[in-house]
Amino acid sequence: MNLLSVNCRGCGLRQLVEEKRPVVVFLMETRMGEERSLGLKRNLGFPNTVVVKSEGLSGGLMLLWRRDVVVAELSKSRSHIDVHMSCDSLRISQLRLTVFYGEPRRERCKESWYLM
Repeated sequence: MNLLSVNCRGCGLRQLVEEKRPVVVFLMETRMGEERSLGLKRNLGFPNTVVVKSEGLSGGLMLLWRRDVVVAELSKSRSHIDVHMSCDSLRISQLRLTVFYGEPRRERCKESWYLM
């Protein structure tokens, strides 16, 4: 399974997705609300997504996946998305994927460690 994880501020995301053709993409620091995130999902050609909208001009997470992947969301917060995945075409019956973006402010790092 090809998975791409990117801190997406100014990264040439569309080119990366076209070149690498990932099945799953995790984006951090999207700095987007849900509506704008859904537009990005369509632009990149992914039919499915889990979005954690940003808080003002910081944060924001997105997990995107292709049509043949089945995802069940377990939990999400401003720092993580936790899912079960399966994909018959890749012969993956069940996979747990937890994507995580740690707190960048030093005084709040303990919160990230506690969550993890």
